Amino acid sequence: PVVGLGLGWAWGWVAAWASGWSSPDAAAAMTLALSAMVTGALHLDGLADTADGVFGGRTPERRLEIMRDSRVGAFGVVALVLVLLVKFAALGSLCRARAACAAAEAWAAAAMTARFGMVLAAGLSCYARPGPGTGRHFIDTIRPHHAALSAMVIAAALAGLPAVGGACADLRVWLRVVTPGLLAALGLTFYLRRRLGGLTGDTLGAIGECVEAVVLVAASAAFARCATP
Repeated sequence: PVVGLGLGWAWGWVAAWASGWSSPDAAAAMTLALSAMVTGALHLDGLADTADGVFGGRTPERRLEIMRDSRVGAFGVVALVLVLLVKFAALGSLCRARAACAAAEAWAAAAMTARFGMVLAAGLSCYARPGPGTGRHFIDTIRPHHAALSAMVIAAALAGLPAVGGACADLRVWLRVVTPGLLAALGLTFYLRRRLGGLTGDTLGAIGECVEAVVLVAASAAFARCATP
C-alpha cells in the first residue's frame, strides 16, 4: 500500500495538472498511458494472462498452461479493454471535479486498496503451480500480520489525506469508496482459487487492476456532487 500511495498520488496529480490545459478525457488517457509505461504494464499483463487462462481452459491444469503462454488471446484483449475503459471513464469524471486534487486523492486510495487486495489475496491462498514461479515467494510468505499492517497503512493514509471539497473527502466517504474494492478483492480471490486451485503472480496483478478500477468508479461517484456544472 505504501507503493500504491506514492504511485497513485503521482498519477493523480499528473491527471489534475494535465486537465488544467487539456480536456478531462485527454488528461485521463495521457495519465493512463504514462502509468502503464512507467510500471511496464506488469499488472495489465497479469490481467490479460489471467483472463485468457480462466476463461479459455476447462481444467485448472489447462488454465494454468494457457496463462504461461506469452501470447494474448481474445479473452485477454477484452479484459484489458474493459478495465482500461472503466478506469478512463472514472478518471475523466474525477478530472472534471471542482477540486483539483480529487483525482490525486482518488487514485491514491485506489492504488493503495489494490495493493492491499493483493496482500489479502496472497494471505488467503496458496501458489497454484508446483515448483518456482512468478509471485510464489510473495504468496508463500504473506502472513496475517502483513495484511494487518497493510490495513493500518491504508487507514492512516485515508485519515491523513487533505480535505477536498468539504464533505467530499471525509473518512466516511473514503470508507464507502474503498469498501467495494475490498469486496471485489475477496470475491476475485475465492473465484480464482476455485478456477485455478490457488493463485499466481498473474492473478495478483489481475486482482490489483480490477480493484483499482472498482475504487476509481466508487470515488468518481463520491465526487460527483463536486463536479463542475
